Amino acid sequence: MLFAKDEFRSRAEQTTRVFAGGTSPHVTAGAKALKSALPEVLPDSVYHYVSRAKWSMHDLLQYLLSFTGPADVYFTTWNITMGPATLLMELKRAGLIRSLHAVVDSRVKVNAPEAHQILMMNADSLKLAKVHAKVMVIHNEFHSAVVVSSQNFTNTKRIEAGVIDTHEQTALSHLEWLKPLFTEGNGTI
Repeated sequence: MLFAKDEFRSRAEQTTRVFAGGTSPHVTAGAKALKSALPEVLPDSVYHYVSRAKWSMHDLLQYLLSFTGPADVYFTTWNITMGPATLLMELKRAGLIRSLHAVVDSRVKVNAPEAHQILMMNADSLKLAKVHAKVMVIHNEFHSAVVVSSQNFTNTKRIEAGVIDTHEQTALSHLEWLKPLFTEGNGTI
Protein backbone atom coordinates (compact mmCIF):
# COMPACT_ATOMS: atom_id res chain seq x y z
CA MET A 1 0.00 0.00 0.00
CA LEU A 2 1.45 3.35 -1.04
CA PHE A 3 0.48 6.59 0.61
CA ALA A 4 0.50 9.88 -1.24
CA LYS A 5 2.21 12.72 0.58
CA ASP A 6 -0.96 14.83 0.46
CA GLU A 7 -2.88 12.15 2.38
CA PHE A 8 -0.85 13.02 5.47
CA ARG A 9 -0.93 16.80 5.28
CA SER A 10 -3.34 17.93 7.99
CA ARG A 11 -2.12 21.51 8.02
CA ALA A 12 -0.66 23.80 5.39
CA GLU A 13 2.59 23.98 7.34
CA GLN A 14 4.31 20.78 8.37
CA THR A 15 6.99 20.78 11.05
CA THR A 16 9.99 18.55 10.41
CA ARG A 17 12.93 18.25 12.76
CA VAL A 18 16.07 16.11 12.64
CA PHE A 19 17.78 15.03 15.81
CA ALA A 20 20.48 12.60 16.90
CA GLY A 21 21.37 10.95 20.18
CA GLY A 22 23.77 12.98 22.29
CA THR A 23 27.23 11.87 23.31
CA SER A 24 26.84 12.58 27.03
CA PRO A 25 26.45 9.62 29.38
CA HIS A 26 22.94 8.85 30.58
CA VAL A 27 21.66 7.24 33.75
CA THR A 28 18.46 5.51 32.66
CA ALA A 29 17.96 3.36 29.58
CA GLY A 30 17.54 6.01 26.93
CA ALA A 31 15.32 8.46 28.83
CA LYS A 32 17.88 11.21 29.38
CA ALA A 33 19.26 10.91 25.86
CA LEU A 34 15.76 11.15 24.39
CA LYS A 35 14.82 14.09 26.60
CA SER A 36 17.89 16.07 25.57
CA ALA A 37 17.53 15.17 21.88
CA LEU A 38 13.77 15.69 21.67
CA PRO A 39 12.59 17.88 24.55
CA GLU A 40 9.01 18.02 23.26
CA VAL A 41 6.87 16.16 20.76
CA LEU A 42 4.40 18.39 18.96
CA PRO A 43 1.25 17.38 17.07
CA ASP A 44 1.34 17.48 13.27
CA SER A 45 5.11 17.17 13.13
CA VAL A 46 7.67 14.84 11.63
CA TYR A 47 10.95 14.00 13.36
CA HIS A 48 13.80 12.09 11.71
CA TYR A 49 16.25 10.53 14.15
CA VAL A 50 19.48 8.65 14.57
CA SER A 51 19.72 6.93 17.95
CA ARG A 52 23.50 6.40 17.99
CA ALA A 53 22.80 3.41 20.27
CA LYS A 54 21.63 5.73 23.07
CA TRP A 55 18.03 4.44 23.18
CA SER A 56 15.93 1.55 21.91
CA MET A 57 12.41 1.24 20.52
CA HIS A 58 10.86 0.45 23.92
CA ASP A 59 12.57 3.55 25.38
CA LEU A 60 11.05 5.60 22.57
CA LEU A 61 7.61 4.10 23.23
CA GLN A 62 7.77 4.97 26.92
CA TYR A 63 8.97 8.48 26.10
CA LEU A 64 6.23 9.09 23.51
CA LEU A 65 3.56 7.88 25.95
CA SER A 66 4.67 10.68 28.29
CA PHE A 67 3.39 13.10 25.61
CA THR A 68 0.33 11.23 24.36
CA GLY A 69 -0.94 9.91 27.68
CA PRO A 70 -2.59 6.47 27.89
CA ALA A 71 -3.02 5.08 24.38
CA ASP A 72 -3.58 2.00 22.27
CA VAL A 73 -0.30 0.62 20.92
CA TYR A 74 0.15 -1.39 17.73
CA PHE A 75 3.56 -2.60 16.57
CA THR A 76 5.40 -4.89 14.22
CA THR A 77 8.89 -6.16 14.90
CA TRP A 78 11.30 -8.77 13.65
CA ASN A 79 12.63 -9.41 17.16
CA ILE A 80 11.73 -8.76 20.78
CA THR A 81 13.67 -9.68 23.89
CA MET A 82 12.83 -10.15 27.55
CA GLY A 83 13.58 -6.62 28.84
CA PRO A 84 11.40 -4.79 26.30
CA ALA A 85 8.62 -7.39 26.64
CA THR A 86 8.65 -6.88 30.41
CA LEU A 87 8.49 -3.09 29.98
CA LEU A 88 5.46 -3.46 27.69
CA MET A 89 3.77 -5.53 30.40
CA GLU A 90 4.61 -2.91 33.06
CA LEU A 91 3.36 -0.03 30.89
CA LYS A 92 0.12 -1.92 30.34
CA ARG A 93 -0.33 -2.68 34.04
CA ALA A 94 0.33 1.00 34.84
CA GLY A 95 -2.43 2.00 32.41
CA LEU A 96 -0.16 3.87 30.01
CA ILE A 97 -0.85 1.25 27.35
CA ARG A 98 -4.63 0.81 27.14
CA SER A 99 -4.45 -2.00 24.61
CA LEU A 100 -1.45 -3.75 23.07
CA HIS A 101 -1.44 -5.33 19.62
CA ALA A 102 1.69 -6.95 18.16
CA VAL A 103 2.80 -8.62 14.95
CA VAL A 104 6.09 -10.39 15.63
CA ASP A 105 8.24 -12.58 13.42
CA SER A 106 7.32 -16.23 13.87
CA ARG A 107 10.90 -17.11 14.88
CA VAL A 108 10.23 -15.42 18.25
CA LYS A 109 9.05 -18.78 19.63
CA VAL A 110 12.58 -20.13 19.10
CA ASN A 111 14.72 -16.98 19.42
CA ALA A 112 13.03 -15.44 22.47
CA PRO A 113 10.55 -17.90 24.01
CA GLU A 114 10.29 -15.98 27.32
CA ALA A 115 9.45 -12.72 25.52
CA HIS A 116 6.92 -14.63 23.41
CA GLN A 117 5.26 -15.95 26.57
CA ILE A 118 5.04 -12.46 28.08
CA LEU A 119 3.40 -11.18 24.90
CA MET A 120 0.99 -14.10 24.79
CA MET A 121 -0.14 -13.34 28.36
CA ASN A 122 -0.31 -9.54 28.05
CA ALA A 123 -1.06 -8.51 24.47
CA ASP A 124 -4.70 -7.96 23.54
CA SER A 125 -3.81 -9.47 20.19
CA LEU A 126 -0.64 -11.16 18.97
CA LYS A 127 0.09 -12.41 15.47
CA LEU A 128 3.14 -14.31 14.37
CA ALA A 129 4.22 -13.72 10.78
CA LYS A 130 7.14 -13.49 8.44
CA VAL A 131 7.72 -9.83 9.24
CA HIS A 132 10.76 -7.60 9.08
CA ALA A 133 8.91 -4.26 9.31
CA LYS A 134 9.42 -2.15 12.41
CA VAL A 135 6.36 0.08 12.75
CA MET A 136 4.74 1.37 15.93
CA VAL A 137 1.46 3.29 16.20
CA ILE A 138 0.46 5.05 19.42
CA HIS A 139 -3.09 6.37 19.25
CA ASN A 140 -5.76 7.81 21.51
CA GLU A 141 -8.57 10.33 21.16
CA PHE A 142 -6.22 13.32 21.39
CA HIS A 143 -2.78 12.30 20.11
CA SER A 144 -1.13 10.04 17.59
CA ALA A 145 2.43 9.01 16.89
CA VAL A 146 3.81 6.65 14.29
CA VAL A 147 7.38 5.39 14.37
CA VAL A 148 8.89 3.72 11.31
CA SER A 149 12.36 2.60 12.24
CA SER A 150 15.20 0.16 11.83
CA GLN A 151 14.86 -0.63 15.55
CA ASN A 152 13.44 -3.88 16.90
CA PHE A 153 12.14 -4.25 20.46
CA THR A 154 15.58 -5.19 21.78
CA ASN A 155 18.30 -3.46 23.80
CA THR A 156 20.24 -2.32 20.79
CA LYS A 157 23.91 -1.42 20.79
CA ARG A 158 23.78 -0.36 17.15
CA ILE A 159 23.20 2.91 15.37
CA GLU A 160 19.53 2.96 14.38
CA ALA A 161 17.48 5.49 12.41
CA GLY A 162 13.81 6.23 12.03
CA VAL A 163 10.98 8.70 11.62
CA ILE A 164 8.36 9.81 14.15
CA ASP A 165 5.21 11.28 12.61
CA THR A 166 2.57 12.83 14.86
CA HIS A 167 -0.09 13.50 12.20
CA GLU A 168 -3.34 11.73 13.03
CA GLN A 169 -3.90 10.84 9.36
CA THR A 170 -0.56 9.00 9.30
CA ALA A 171 -1.63 6.91 12.29
CA LEU A 172 -5.03 6.18 10.78
CA SER A 173 -3.41 5.14 7.48
CA HIS A 174 -1.08 2.70 9.24
CA LEU A 175 -3.92 1.37 11.39
CA GLU A 176 -5.83 0.69 8.18
CA TRP A 177 -3.35 -2.02 7.18
CA LEU A 178 -2.42 -3.13 10.70
CA LYS A 179 -5.85 -3.77 12.25
CA PRO A 180 -6.99 -6.40 9.69
CA LEU A 181 -3.91 -8.49 10.50
CA PHE A 182 -5.34 -9.18 13.94
CA THR A 183 -8.61 -10.60 12.63
CA GLU A 184 -7.01 -12.96 10.10
CA GLY A 185 -6.71 -16.67 10.82
CA ASN A 186 -5.56 -18.37 13.97
CA GLY A 187 -2.71 -16.22 15.22
CA THR A 188 -0.17 -16.95 12.48
CA ILE A 189 -0.02 -15.12 9.19
